[in-house]
Amino acid sequence: MSRSNRSLLRRALKHPDVLVASAKYHVRRVITRPIRTAISVVFAYAFLIALVTFTTETTALMAILDEGASATAVLPLLPSPPLLALFAVVSVVVVPVSMVTTGVRRDLRSSQSRRRRLEE
Repeated sequence: MSRSNRSLLRRALKHPDVLVASAKYHVRRVITRPIRTAISVVFAYAFLIALVTFTTETTALMAILDEGASATAVLPLLPSPPLLALFAVVSVVVVPVSMVTTGVRRDLRSSQSRRRRLEE
């Protein structure tokens, strides 16, 4: 565990009220802003597909791009349907969780700096 993660965990254990309030706020924010969340999920899904396609089918993709790319030429290079389904599930689960944890981490950091200013 890195040093900053340890200090965040320590802060969360020392101030559980901040952790709970922040988690509630960010979960509510992810749920009540479905368009923003959906756009993030779709972007992550497309990025995963592109990353896998570029890394596994590099030579075929370069040949298609040299000839002039078309959507019908690129479709056979995409990952298999079970892999696409797995990417969809991963995107739907991981993106909202990461949005919540990023917000909570940001709140824990800012609450620490706010307390320092109040103590001075």
